Amino acid sequence: MIIKESLYALGLRVVSAALNYAYFFLIPLLFGIEALGEFGLFMAWNMGLAAFLSFGLHIKLLKETSVDIHNSNWQRFYCSSLIFCLVASIVVSLFILWFQKSGIHSQHFSLWLALALPNQVVIMLNTEVLRGLGNIKLSEFFRSTSTFFGAFIILLLAHLMGFSNATASFAFSTSLLITGMISTWLVFSTTKVKWALADKTDFLDQIKASLPIMLATSVQSWNSRVLFILLGFTTNISAVGVFTMMFKLSAVPDFVVSSIKVPVASKIARGFKSGSLQTVAELLQSTAGLITVILVPVCLVFLLMVPIITKFLGKDFDDGSTALYLLIMAQLISALFGLTGLTLNMAGHHNEFLKFSLLGFALNFFIAVMATPRFGISGASSAFILSTITWNFMASAFVYKRYGIATFLTSFRFDKRKILKW
Repeated sequence: MIIKESLYALGLRVVSAALNYAYFFLIPLLFGIEALGEFGLFMAWNMGLAAFLSFGLHIKLLKETSVDIHNSNWQRFYCSSLIFCLVASIVVSLFILWFQKSGIHSQHFSLWLALALPNQVVIMLNTEVLRGLGNIKLSEFFRSTSTFFGAFIILLLAHLMGFSNATASFAFSTSLLITGMISTWLVFSTTKVKWALADKTDFLDQIKASLPIMLATSVQSWNSRVLFILLGFTTNISAVGVFTMMFKLSAVPDFVVSSIKVPVASKIARGFKSGSLQTVAELLQSTAGLITVILVPVCLVFLLMVPIITKFLGKDFDDGSTALYLLIMAQLISALFGLTGLTLNMAGHHNEFLKFSLLGFALNFFIAVMATPRFGISGASSAFILSTITWNFMASAFVYKRYGIATFLTSFRFDKRKILKW
């Protein structure tokens, strides 16, 4: 079952990736590398703030819907979460519009960010609800495929109309608005959700319980995005553009891991909920086997192709090869540790996940502050790989010590029949 659902998720993510990378390649082609750098900063702020403003409720919703699909409590929790997060993100968006001292080249940067933020938060909530309910098709479609498809079309139209280089952020923000509205309508229509709010006291208790998740997911999100912002302060917008492209390219192998995560998350949550640790252990070994067998060859080929890739991109990206090597290695190492963060969250160890994430972020930030001014994007990439190793090691060690379960592959003699069973 996992293979079937993972392949479907992978298929949609391949389509999404094609649109995603087409979008990122199109920006410097049409508007120059500085426009790509600006869009990289836009995405860093948008995704970083959205992770914070979801208050961890998207992960809580995934867990609630996974363990008790037929209970209507999750519906009231979803409605309350939607209103709460939407109001909070709109308040922050209004503050962004008021502040408008970003130092970014485009005077419209704050406007596009303010438009994008509430819709990004709504999409995060909707996709996790759909995933928890087992609707992998809609969840994966709205995660990024629909957004980048719309953004790509709007970008082309905007270019034909002669808009400025802010068009990339504008196109993405507009597409998020459309996707947010459609995904919300589909959640209500396909799941027969009846509009009702959760009890105020219960909901506040849920928010308090979600705070460690909020902080942990925010830290995880900012762990990479803070590098874009530091580069913007210490180097120039062109360097941010190069780093944006290298980071985006290095994420290609992660599509394998993220596709496997999609059907596995709810099963891990149910396994911990029922106390079936042996089932969880077998599941994690099966997924670790899949990840290792697929990802290692992909990353090795990718590493060998780095010179070809940077040459293909053009002279503006000549300085990005070292960064790309380091970032690919970071993705590979993270994947080989297994589903560490997901396992901690689904087991309810949100405080531990937060602690490990904070330590990784602190290390990343410290090294980046020291190395980025001198080494540029290579320094930022070095900080990222070291912090990735650190927090993944601590998280996997905790799971193994607490439950005797290895998130990483312990033997190449894993049972293929169990993978097919899952």
